[in-house]
Amino acid sequence: MSEGDRILVFKSGDTESAVTARPKTFSTGSVGFMVFGKIIIDGKKYQFTGNAVEIGSKPKEKPK
Repeated sequence: MSEGDRILVFKSGDTESAVTARPKTFSTGSVGFMVFGKIIIDGKKYQFTGNAVEIGSKPKEKPK
């Protein structure tokens, strides 16, 4: 795990799964996290990948 990483926990019944959220600056300039890991839902294993983007973090364009 790197500095700035976050752990997200999913709960399904009595089972808990954790995934890692790594800080990321997206190509648009927006900032947020790239989320990945493996989770268990109702006894079945899933690979989980996603993005969490901070609302309003995209830089404003400079006037021309």
